[in-house]
Amino acid sequence: MNDVTVVATQMEEFGTALTEGINGLFRAGQIYVEAIDADPKNADLFKDAFKDWVPSATWGQLESIGRKQIHPRLLLGGTSSPATNRLLKRLPYSLQERVFSDERFPLLTSSGQPLQVSLLDVTPEQAEQLCDNTTIRSLAAQKAWLESHLTSSQEKEAVKYAEAVRPPWRYYQGKVIFTAGAALTKQELRNILMEM
Repeated sequence: MNDVTVVATQMEEFGTALTEGINGLFRAGQIYVEAIDADPKNADLFKDAFKDWVPSATWGQLESIGRKQIHPRLLLGGTSSPATNRLLKRLPYSLQERVFSDERFPLLTSSGQPLQVSLLDVTPEQAEQLCDNTTIRSLAAQKAWLESHLTSSQEKEAVKYAEAVRPPWRYYQGKVIFTAGAALTKQELRNILMEM
């Protein structure tokens, strides 16, 4: 076999093993939930028995997976963006399933036209535009979000600009008042003297 065929075979085997692993995590989460639902003290027994395998911070995620609150693919990251992963974890499990089934959702573009996108392929900003805490935003809700987001961004830029062009001093009631750490050029010093 040539190298391309070998790599293709390895990739197929890897995909199969990864799918089995994700399904195994889901089943492990279900077993854990069954045990702790029977007796909450069983959580300590599981944690003690598997302390060398499962980090303590992962038990909460395993319970969430077992209760179908977060998709098992989110345990490994799910997307290339941690910010997008956080947004996806807030969505209901049924929507997470749709995302990982590569369903396309309408994203309102700056031209006003919707574009069908997968949440697995969008930027963190686009994911924030698409995802509300519990749902995928409608086009109307996205438009409102964009208008709100742009307005607040523009206001922040205006404040930054005003602070950048404001001189490091002001003349008030016959006194020159300097801002902290002010450094003046010759021209600024001339301007102060002319105002006096």
